[in-house]
Amino acid sequence: MSLALNIQPSENTQRMEALRALITERYGTARPKHFRTLLRTGISKWDSITGGIGQSATTEICGSSGNCALLLDVILQSASQQGILSAIIDGGNSFEPSDYNALLRNEMLWVSTLTPKSALQATDILLRDGNLTLIALDLHGFGPSDLSKIPASTWHRFARLLEQSNSALLVFNSQPLVEGCMTRITSQSKWSVKALGARRSELIESLPLQIFKRNTHELRLV
Repeated sequence: MSLALNIQPSENTQRMEALRALITERYGTARPKHFRTLLRTGISKWDSITGGIGQSATTEICGSSGNCALLLDVILQSASQQGILSAIIDGGNSFEPSDYNALLRNEMLWVSTLTPKSALQATDILLRDGNLTLIALDLHGFGPSDLSKIPASTWHRFARLLEQSNSALLVFNSQPLVEGCMTRITSQSKWSVKALGARRSELIESLPLQIFKRNTHELRLV
């Protein structure tokens, strides 16, 4: 199922209430039992280093919109294969759900937002609900000046909510932004014209990644 909000500032409160109502109707109020594990990304070089995406934590993914879209696509496909419910908070209304098959769309909640404020509010609602295992917040649709106004306290609040849930939060943007994220993945590769005809699996394997894990202060280049 999907919900496109396209929120204007004057409609913000009304639309957020609609999102709360939709979440309650679709998933109810029961919360899953709390346990921490790793979700496979479907990207072998990533999974081999970290074991996957850590639940109850934030992972930040930095790079061009094209690179991040490719990574998100593979992660969503992998989540579907694992039977994982996911949500996309689409900053700037750039996500195309029609690119995915009906089964994956049925397992995915799509929330389209037009301002950083509404994107963060939607993320807060989904984290508090706790029923969606994978939540992806795509901020590529917003400019650096808008993103620089997001207070660090926002990310700390999200971290506290995540500690009490099974959700994994992925934040996609062009430059590092999330203070205190558990893992940061960066990829600044540029594609050649030849890449347009390559298969997704080939592009993923050739995509260089920098993986930084906060707890170990470890940086791996793969």
